[in-house]
Amino acid sequence: RYVEEWDMPVSPKELAKRLWGDVYYHPERRTFMRKRAEGGKDAKRSFVHFILEPVYKLFALVTSEDEPRLRPALEALGIHLRKTDYVMDVRGLLRRVLCQFFGPPTGFVDMCSAHVKSPVDNAAIKTEHLFMGSMDSEIAQAMRSCSADGPLVISVVKQYPSSDASQFFALGRIFSGTVTADQAVRVLGENYAPGDDEDMALATVSGAWLYCSRYKIPVSGLSAGSWVLLGGVDGSISKTATIFDTATVSEDDLAIIRPLQFSAESVMKIAVEPVVPTELPKMLSGLRKIGKTYPLAQTRVEESGEHVILGTGELYLDCIMHDLRCMYSEIEIK
Repeated sequence: RYVEEWDMPVSPKELAKRLWGDVYYHPERRTFMRKRAEGGKDAKRSFVHFILEPVYKLFALVTSEDEPRLRPALEALGIHLRKTDYVMDVRGLLRRVLCQFFGPPTGFVDMCSAHVKSPVDNAAIKTEHLFMGSMDSEIAQAMRSCSADGPLVISVVKQYPSSDASQFFALGRIFSGTVTADQAVRVLGENYAPGDDEDMALATVSGAWLYCSRYKIPVSGLSAGSWVLLGGVDGSISKTATIFDTATVSEDDLAIIRPLQFSAESVMKIAVEPVVPTELPKMLSGLRKIGKTYPLAQTRVEESGEHVILGTGELYLDCIMHDLRCMYSEIEIK
């Protein structure tokens, strides 16, 4: 935009390179410098001159609500608003102005579209890195090709509570196959090992949704490459899990997808107990739900009999205690 408006003798890519680091711009000479002393007091960092100061001035002009000054200033920048826009509240008007000045707020989506590989292109790499079974099996081959017609394989990475915290929905990525409501599945926990069925359970998918943070969209089914929110499968899941269908996958070929690994560790701990001792079962039920909700949270019983919660930091533990008191146990806890 600057290159076009002010007919600058550089390309947009070259200007972008000069916006970072110790690069200064002299407006009278219209030159860039590496040392501020060369430009005197008028020289400013190029990022300040081209980005910060224009944004500050535009922000101050819009929030002043001075339409006689605002209208000609915006038109000089090529920003044309309707008459009804000028009577909007400051926040709405600022959004309209900045959208026209910078363009629509699609930067994050554009970045993902340009730099993040599609599920099909990235399937082989993810399978080799995450799948702990044989790479020669039918399951691995279907995962490597991200086949919607192959056996169902879902990696569950997070669980979200319902509004009343009575059940949890499992968020997972479909590596192969297609999942539908009322489908019978096998749920393999993190400790599953071939030949040992202790950490395996059978379940029926009660529903499938597209998860959109504040709301979820029910769907009849989703296929490989999609993220899906599942209901009815959370009973045996503690943190993460791997889901297979029961129709096309035999128990001999089962293997889990590698559990999530985190760079942070739970090093802070607090001891908890109910204010009313008879409400201990409610607190224990709440602690189990905390383990489902917070991937890095750990709960255990010390030799002294204290119930301890481990977290990554003070704020993390504050969030845990808030949810434990207000959502999952609904009792007073000290």
